[in-house]
Amino acid sequence: MIQLVFESLYYHGFRNYCFVVDRRRRSVVDFFTEDRQLLDLLSKTDNGVADQLNDFFKKLSSSELSFVRQPEPLGFGDAILKSRHFAGDDEFLLHAGDDVILSEGNDHLRRLEVGFRDHGAAMACLLGQADEPRLYGAVTGEDLGDGCLMIDSVEEKPAHPISNTVVIAVYAFKPIVFNYLQEAKSRALPERELEFAVRRMLADGLPFVGVKLAKDERRVDVGSPLAYLAAMDSVLKRSLPANVLS
Repeated sequence: MIQLVFESLYYHGFRNYCFVVDRRRRSVVDFFTEDRQLLDLLSKTDNGVADQLNDFFKKLSSSELSFVRQPEPLGFGDAILKSRHFAGDDEFLLHAGDDVILSEGNDHLRRLEVGFRDHGAAMACLLGQADEPRLYGAVTGEDLGDGCLMIDSVEEKPAHPISNTVVIAVYAFKPIVFNYLQEAKSRALPERELEFAVRRMLADGLPFVGVKLAKDERRVDVGSPLAYLAAMDSVLKRSLPANVLS
């Protein structure tokens, strides 16, 4: 699934990546490392796998990949903060590894970028509708009429959701977010650091724009074993729409 995320970003034009990985980083690093011996071995078969692998390796060779360790599971906010050296003073896109968006031509990324820039946002994210918003971050805000929402409140995994509109963990940020995440280190629980930072940014008047998924787009959440099984079943049945990643 991480390869799907990587390739969707690649086809959108990204070439610089930072992976925040846990103590088992070796499996991720190995996966995103060219293995010409494996390619030569597969080339002796006639099942098309070698061509697919060679195409993947070409993408890797034209990209710059960095890996940053998060030794302890200290939450999403901490993971973002650990990428500070990589992002520097640049705006950046954050994509969780357990959310895959099925969108023809990666139009969700184009709309996220447009919404972020056109509305002068300090942060932007994708939005979806959830039957069980208590599992996600629920938001409210003003509908801007262009598929975007100017978010005015957000609550992470609420006991009593304020709406069924929820955050999908694909964000665009200005680098000022790092200042707020650093403040959150001493003022919030690890799993609440990003929520704290976002709320502080909203309180300081920094715009937060949500970009709604289109009706023909689909979110595949592989953040739980059952969701992962359902996603793999979808792939095996070839039920993914055509041109999802190209």
